[in-house]
Amino acid sequence: DNTITCWGHNGYRQANAPAGQFSAISASSHHSCAIGTDKAVTCWGDNLNDRADAPNGRFSAISTARYHSCGLRTDNTITCWGDNLNDRADAPHGQFIALSTSTDHSCGLHVDSTITCWGRPVIPTPQGVQLFVAPGQPHPEACRPSANSEQLTAGFPLPARALPSVGTVRVAVLFVDFPNAMATHPTQLEAHMGLPYIEDYLEASNYDKVDIEFMPLHQWLRAGNNFEEYLVPTAIGGTAIGRRIIAEAARLADLNVDFTDHDAIMVVLPSSRFGDGIARGVAHTNEGTVHSTARINSNPLDQQRAPHRWGLIGAHELAHNFGLLDMYPYEQHLHTPPQTADGGALTRTRVQVGLMGLQVHYPGGLTDWDADEMLAWSRWQLQWLDPSQVHCVTEAESTIALGAVGDPGDNFAMAAIPLSETEVIVIESRRQVGYDASEALSGRTGLGTEGVLVYTVDTSVGTGHLPVKVATDTGDGFIDHNPILRNGQSVTTNGYTITVQSTTETTHTVSITRTAGD
Repeated sequence: DNTITCWGHNGYRQANAPAGQFSAISASSHHSCAIGTDKAVTCWGDNLNDRADAPNGRFSAISTARYHSCGLRTDNTITCWGDNLNDRADAPHGQFIALSTSTDHSCGLHVDSTITCWGRPVIPTPQGVQLFVAPGQPHPEACRPSANSEQLTAGFPLPARALPSVGTVRVAVLFVDFPNAMATHPTQLEAHMGLPYIEDYLEASNYDKVDIEFMPLHQWLRAGNNFEEYLVPTAIGGTAIGRRIIAEAARLADLNVDFTDHDAIMVVLPSSRFGDGIARGVAHTNEGTVHSTARINSNPLDQQRAPHRWGLIGAHELAHNFGLLDMYPYEQHLHTPPQTADGGALTRTRVQVGLMGLQVHYPGGLTDWDADEMLAWSRWQLQWLDPSQVHCVTEAESTIALGAVGDPGDNFAMAAIPLSETEVIVIESRRQVGYDASEALSGRTGLGTEGVLVYTVDTSVGTGHLPVKVATDTGDGFIDHNPILRNGQSVTTNGYTITVQSTTETTHTVSITRTAGD
């Protein structure tokens, strides 16, 4: 029930736990601190040198020592309080994902896996020691190809102004309609069409690295003009509601919303009149500029309909705010079906994998299918996969057991083969679990068959220009086989042959053999 019970020595009332609901706790010899479900810190016990005088703000982790305490804020910075002998409470600047305090010093783990310590001098952290790498295994950093883009990217690092991919992300949700496209249903119903799905999807994908908090303003904000006044051309053709609506929504909401602690703004139009979505754009509010925004239901429909589910679209657009790019082609003619001998279109099955639109077609008249579990590569970009879950292959031959990307357990979630400074082969296991299972409610078909997916990433290629392709796809979106490899099947790409050697209930074991440049 998220309450705290303490026992033991109580000379400083350090065992007198406060009432309330909490999500984390840390106890030391003379005082204790806990994080409430509202992210605020409460401390109790001995308050010598203000060690129990917790600062205001929102926190995701807490650590107490005998004389001081430190907390990890939801913006990934560290704040310490209490006795400051040897600067043990003088936290360094930077972005962190974990911390630990001791009597005379503290240490923090940066988002890039480096370590910084402060306080009483300790043995310096050895240069280059960032994380455990098993003997004989290459460092996972070799499988983080760089990208120069300051916008959306398939590589590393993510854009500087992307949403934080660890900690808590707070999203203001503003509902907007138009004089000639008024909503006839309540905002609570519109929110139900997408927000629960987005939160569930992203939190399931990030393995508890990020907490998504939606903050909806439950009223329809009426735009000042008919929707046609806001239409602009899009990158994939056609028109959609442009960024101007973001500024107007923020202005209309400013009297009722304090945007100080918000990381992003999501503008939602009536799903009865609009569909699809677009991300990016900034919003200027009374409290400052919000750099991450998304427009949900941005494209006008030809006919009115009942409120429509948009959770997967919303998750896709919010993923752009995290820095991920589109994997589908903006120029759809690039995926024109090959012709048969008599000039007709080849019968094919369309496949879409992951959240960002990795698409491919293969011969056959089977039902098209969608496997919505986020790609392992996207999770690796977002630091949602730990380095211990990634096998970076640099040897000529290797055998790896892969767990399903949706639930890898203690197995590797991804294998990657670096090809150059910007190119890599990625291998992952897909099972009919999680968002790869069929969903009757959304109408998504789920994974067509269980097995191993192999694809290539080129971080020098931008959004919408096929930076990620299924193995053997030359760029036209067509391959001659099912992209999911089953037991005994193999694919050869970029000088490597990947073969599915064996399958258990929880793993696919693959062999990787270098076939060129030995």
